[in-house]
Amino acid sequence: MFANGTDKHPHWDSALRRFADTVEIKRVAETIGMNPQTLRNKLNPAQPHELTTVELLRITHATQNYTLLDGALAELGRLPSLPLENPQEATDIPTQALKISSAAGELASESLQLISGSRLTKKRKDAIVSRANKAVRDLMLFAYAIEEKFHSIPVLSTTFDIACNSSLPGLTY
Repeated sequence: MFANGTDKHPHWDSALRRFADTVEIKRVAETIGMNPQTLRNKLNPAQPHELTTVELLRITHATQNYTLLDGALAELGRLPSLPLENPQEATDIPTQALKISSAAGELASESLQLISGSRLTKKRKDAIVSRANKAVRDLMLFAYAIEEKFHSIPVLSTTFDIACNSSLPGLTY
């Protein structure tokens, strides 16, 4: 049987609108070999036309904009995508920690403004969602950096952990 409300996808619809607002649709359409009006219709949730998976992939590759992919993942209850373009930068633990602190501060500031009764416009909501998604990516890169640090010297790390955390005769403090 048909369940009411299952045809609504608020995260996906929001991602379609955010993406359409931030790119030049004509240029994207030409890059992926699609009619600009067709792409405009497919990016409009009010239109019956919908993006296919292959079109989503082509658009994402052409623009390097992950808004649509992140919207699809959010609709499925998943975290945003995590591009790993520069592994050396990703493993810089202090930089990742500073990015996380910065994001937390910005999101805390937005939260305080919302609590104080500040109006939440569509544009502001989109900016907060984008910033929160970036914060999640920064946290994932931090976890990646920690994993890389551990795996770069596993024997030394493991030996140190065993020596500190186990009760070996003659090695107690």
